[in-house]
Amino acid sequence: MLLLDFVQEQAGLTGAKRGCNEGKCGACTLLVDELAVKSCNVLVARADGCSLLTIEDLSSDGVFGPIQQAFHEKHGLQCGFCTSDTILMTHYLVQYGPDRR
Repeated sequence: MLLLDFVQEQAGLTGAKRGCNEGKCGACTLLVDELAVKSCNVLVARADGCSLLTIEDLSSDGVFGPIQQAFHEKHGLQCGFCTSDTILMTHYLVQYGPDRR
């Protein structure tokens, strides 16, 4: 089972989206052990025991986190399909900087 399928079907988290299904578009991006991965190309078994961060983890009790709030206030959305990975990658860049691999 792919990590994306597990997150959507088993965990009920719908923020990550299935886009190209080839790992190119990034709509399915999640942070696994603090590294950005395209979850449509990762087997769930590879993430076993790892920390997982999704767009849903950036808010609490229905209240946007600071990056989500900034995107909302500045209208940083288009159709919304790739919004979750854009916000998640912004979080990643703020936390770890652009040079982390």
